[in-house]
Amino acid sequence: MPARRATPSPTAKPRARPYAGKSREQRRAERHEQLLDAAKTVFGTLGFHAATVKGICVEAGLTERYFYESFRNLNALFSAVYDRELDALRERLVGALMSANQDVNVMAEAAMRAYYGSLKADPLAARILIIEVYGTTHDMDRLYRRGVHDFAELIRGVITQQFELDKDDPLDPGLLSTALVGAAIHLAMRWQLGGYQESVDVMVRNTLAIITALNDRLAAGSVGRA
Repeated sequence: MPARRATPSPTAKPRARPYAGKSREQRRAERHEQLLDAAKTVFGTLGFHAATVKGICVEAGLTERYFYESFRNLNALFSAVYDRELDALRERLVGALMSANQDVNVMAEAAMRAYYGSLKADPLAARILIIEVYGTTHDMDRLYRRGVHDFAELIRGVITQQFELDKDDPLDPGLLSTALVGAAIHLAMRWQLGGYQESVDVMVRNTLAIITALNDRLAAGSVGRA
């Protein structure tokens, strides 16, 4: 007697068939990246307030239904683009610090060259990270504060590694690192708005003037490490 075929469960979901050799999840991930790339172009060229879901979908070559497959609104998309570009910038800065020797001035120059060099090489990312995120909506202000905090923590780590301040010294590594990040951001903002007229070297040297003065002050108040 022939074996009876198993009857599919009425609640079982049919498996999605691969399309052009790609699974549903792969195609969705690709559309997600297309939207991120398109949004970077639109936000970095027109700005957040001039951007529309339709315009970004046209740039991505996708219909609007695919936008809402990945993002609930433009704010959510901007947040995702900002996070991606911030992560890339952070990775380049960390790489520059890791490749420099342990002299704090050499580390500072390497980090600043990576910072300004990255911004000039990718003006779309620069506008998103430096201009569009600043003072537009509450969500974007939160992104900006998080970005400042992340880079301030990176600098604070360098300060605490390189210097051991006397317990009576009023200088605070957390406050100092936030001040340095703020200075670099506002210099970059002026640079970007001015059309990158100054060279990367000029931007680095002017920022290093601030950092070197701080390094000298920290060295003067630092107690010797065993």
